[in-house]
Amino acid sequence: MRTLVLAIEIVSPSSARGDRLVKRRLYQRQRVATYWIVDPDARLVEVWQPDDERPEIVTDVLRWRVAPDAEDLAVDLEKLFGNLPE
Repeated sequence: MRTLVLAIEIVSPSSARGDRLVKRRLYQRQRVATYWIVDPDARLVEVWQPDDERPEIVTDVLRWRVAPDAEDLAVDLEKLFGNLPE
């Protein structure tokens, strides 16, 4: 594989600025198809595409497809985050 199609970062207090600004801009410039910023404290995922100025905010079911004819990967965020301590 020569092209990164999905990048995922899990935000921590020490990495939030880098993940949301520096890495996001780098991934967008490099045309990474999808960039997820997972925020366990806020219990949401920011979904970024290369041309986005603002993310899609997902709090229920996160869906992603590697190719148009592939099956969806579906992640139930309520279930995932429900397993984390408050």
